[in-house]
Amino acid sequence: MKRILFMLYLLIALILIVPGQKKGDTLSRLESAPRVMAILPSQNNPFWSGVWAGIHQSIPYASFVLTEYDYEISDAETLLQLLDLAENVSPDGLILAPQVTLSASFYQKLKTLKEKGVKVIILNTDIDKEDYYDTFLGIDNIDAGIILGQYLALNLKPDQEILEIHNPPPFSNTLQDRIDAFHAAMEQKGLLSRVHTLETLLEYPKGIQDILSALQNNENLRYLVTMGPTYTLYAASAVNMMGLPYKVTVLGFGETQEALEYVEQGAIEVLFMQANTQLGQRSVQIMEQLLTGENTLKRYRIDINLITKQNIS
Repeated sequence: MKRILFMLYLLIALILIVPGQKKGDTLSRLESAPRVMAILPSQNNPFWSGVWAGIHQSIPYASFVLTEYDYEISDAETLLQLLDLAENVSPDGLILAPQVTLSASFYQKLKTLKEKGVKVIILNTDIDKEDYYDTFLGIDNIDAGIILGQYLALNLKPDQEILEIHNPPPFSNTLQDRIDAFHAAMEQKGLLSRVHTLETLLEYPKGIQDILSALQNNENLRYLVTMGPTYTLYAASAVNMMGLPYKVTVLGFGETQEALEYVEQGAIEVLFMQANTQLGQRSVQIMEQLLTGENTLKRYRIDINLITKQNIS
């Protein structure tokens, strides 16, 4: 079935991306316009729906023609098929949000696209190989760590403690920046001694079991601070399992529907989420600059929104 869908995608892309015969001045301009593919997670996800909305708001002002493709988060097979499609049609630009485990096959396809001269913008998920893309758009992880520390400095009571949850080292550059900035912010406020660390593997159900054990062993814990989206879900699940919402809550990063539901339930007090509409708008604007030869930065900062039960919509 997925093979049939891929062939259908290819046929549509060839119609839309490969110029046909001229049929008038307007069509001629369209045929000569740069072609860009956008490959992002499905609009069924509320965060990515906002990103798509930002793209749709900006695309009428762009000089390129955009074709849109989506996939379900974590569906690496479909994403790789869509990258195969991009290789086959060789668009002028690619706006890509890889919300999957990044494999060697993914990196090889990205490398091939760059070698073909495709302008590549990566959204949200930082990747290690900077030579494989032109520009990255996402939150600044140093800012994220600082904002997290500032929130705790304002809300932590004298007898309360924090459990910081993440994977064991070695850390990615993204995670290291976030942790270092958080620790610096807490140290500046004299609160770092009240931060305990739980390093657990990203494995289900072990990650949740380790968090449950930590909660049972320290009755002074007030906040579970998670440094990645899956750990945010693990921590919220553990809080709910112990019947602790509002006594112990999570401060974490994430963009999933499940995380938003935990906010509504009270298990997550604050969900740190990048401004999704801004992410979509900026991706179109920067692709325009890349295609017209303007100087661009390697990395662009997207604002951080603090999602709470009071402002969630």
